[in-house]
Amino acid sequence: MITQAVQPACGPVKGYTQIKITGKNFVEFGFGMAKCLFNGTYYTNATVTSTTVMHCDSPPLVSDNGDMWYNISVTLDGDYISNANWQFLYYDEPVINSVTPWLGPVSGGTAVTIEGTGYNQTNVCDLTVRFGPAQVTGKNVTDTSILVDTPKVLVPGTVVVSVSGNNQQYIDDRTLHYRDVENTFEYY
Repeated sequence: MITQAVQPACGPVKGYTQIKITGKNFVEFGFGMAKCLFNGTYYTNATVTSTTVMHCDSPPLVSDNGDMWYNISVTLDGDYISNANWQFLYYDEPVINSVTPWLGPVSGGTAVTIEGTGYNQTNVCDLTVRFGPAQVTGKNVTDTSILVDTPKVLVPGTVVVSVSGNNQQYIDDRTLHYRDVENTFEYY
């Protein structure tokens, strides 16, 4: 087995990023045999979906020395372990403090500044902003702000604005019963 790529290459320190590993000669040897190893210490179950693809989840980061990454290796049979050719990078989850302006037309194109923290971390691999279900990328990103144009929508209303450092795991709205004012956008 040969590992060729890991996607995404990063995730939040809380873990549970679904990682797609591509390579060659992946074979399913039985239930629970395929695993991903992080730093040769943390094992997570893997699923072989073809001879070239397997999936596993990242563990939470436990680092006593300040490293924000784990080396990744895989095993298909629990015995032979591949070389740790890839690193999985971790980042602290971004935080949204405000979205301004907080309203714009359904046609989209409103230039919005999202203020907060953690947007330009070294280990962030695919910063993406979500307005409801629509995803967009930032035009200008600093550690404390993202400038982005709103996407077009079909129906007016309020949407939750969320940020992801890996285009997979978005930060949560802070409440279950109503949307927080600081991370919503109103379409008219």
